Amino acid sequence: MADVSLDFLASQLERVLNRLGAVEDQITVLTGMTIRLDGAVNGLATETRGLVQSINRIEHRLRKVEDAGL
Repeated sequence: MADVSLDFLASQLERVLNRLGAVEDQITVLTGMTIRLDGAVNGLATETRGLVQSINRIEHRLRKVEDAGL
């Protein structure tokens, strides 16, 4: 079995912990981006539903005018 010093193990552990910190930072950024995109998609769906309702209302009013022969 190879002899490994405690200093070597400590330096390797520090390296792993630094990389883990970087990964945690990236996860935080990606989570924030995902939350923002999810909100944008939900907002777009709400706006689209509102536009469809508005168009349907205008179409209904137009049909009433056409049926009245105006």
